[in-house]
Amino acid sequence: MISYFCAHCYNPRVKVEFFTEPIIVAGEGAVVVLRVHLSSPLLSEFFIYRAGPGLPSLERVQDPTGYNSPIFYLSLLGIASCDNDDGGSCLLVGFRNRLTHYEVFVYTSTTKTWSTRKLDLSPGIRAIRPQKVINLGRGLLGWVDLWHGILIFNARDEQSQIQYVPLPEPMPLNKESFRPSNRSESCPMLFRDVICSSSGEIKFVELEQRQRKIQPIPQELEDVRQESKEDVCDRDVLDDSYLMSCAHMDDLPKEETPSFVGDGWRAVTWSRLISSNCWQKGYVIDSDDMQSTYEVLTSTQRDKGVEMLRFRDLFSVFPTLSLNGAGDLLYLKSTVKFKDLNGWVSSIDIGKKTIKVLKPYCNGRHIPFVQMFRSCVLCHHLTVLPGKCCAHLNIL
Repeated sequence: MISYFCAHCYNPRVKVEFFTEPIIVAGEGAVVVLRVHLSSPLLSEFFIYRAGPGLPSLERVQDPTGYNSPIFYLSLLGIASCDNDDGGSCLLVGFRNRLTHYEVFVYTSTTKTWSTRKLDLSPGIRAIRPQKVINLGRGLLGWVDLWHGILIFNARDEQSQIQYVPLPEPMPLNKESFRPSNRSESCPMLFRDVICSSSGEIKFVELEQRQRKIQPIPQELEDVRQESKEDVCDRDVLDDSYLMSCAHMDDLPKEETPSFVGDGWRAVTWSRLISSNCWQKGYVIDSDDMQSTYEVLTSTQRDKGVEMLRFRDLFSVFPTLSLNGAGDLLYLKSTVKFKDLNGWVSSIDIGKKTIKVLKPYCNGRHIPFVQMFRSCVLCHHLTVLPGKCCAHLNIL
């Protein structure tokens, strides 16, 4: 299931608007944490939304310093349950790399207070810069650096030990992105994802996108090129009238930069338990092996018209594993070209090698190389009124 989560700020007496669009910084079960900017684009606040149990609720997270704490600039937060979990209490965990150690911030929803602790870097454990957080159960959180590995610690334990799990070696076509000089220009979420299943198994997927280069040549440029093929050495005399007619060569159109389109892809999955010392290969799937009748109608510049493209011809990125436990589902974002704003979201059964869903989307508010969706099971906890397609929470 693909859902859209949006937040509205409504007060019939006072006009209140968001300075920027609210974003989800954490989600676990029936709980979602939103970052919003209400009073200033420079001041952010966190709100914990609970879809259950019981009636939905919205809780404002208190600033521990009283004014714009650095905690509220963290782009990643983890959610862990408390020891005496009654289904509603939780720990909100932030994480910062301080070069010589890690700094961990923990918000306890029952006491509405923050605490800070220090995690020392253990010998032999690589320093990480995480792109996502996964909940491993029993208070364990995994901070995932998709370039390297997962750093695991217990959010409940103030003296927690660090465990490090390295990620699988990159696929051949992705190895170039792993060069240190190229990492600043690439995002590992474009081709990697990690989740923890309800059974406690860590699952990993990597996507290897094949590409082919295209370089469309405008007809007027091609005509000029044909004219310019005449060899000046074949002339015995160069009169002024001829040379003046060649002045237009100064305005020769600049050649277009080559662009790339999709040429199929390959994906592999791996899995392991936390206690294991190795990854076990799961599925290897190639887009050319899938049973698909899906085609998309798209306007292209290659022939200045409209044509039907096969699913394999699309440029697919951001592999996202499903958390709902209903089989082995993989979500992809696909476009004709990488920088296109609009495209399609697909749901693929990687076990059966079939496309279950392929739906168009409009991505006008997001830049193409930023992840626009995430794995979440919140929709299973929402109470939807009969005849409605969404759930609402009014805070007066």
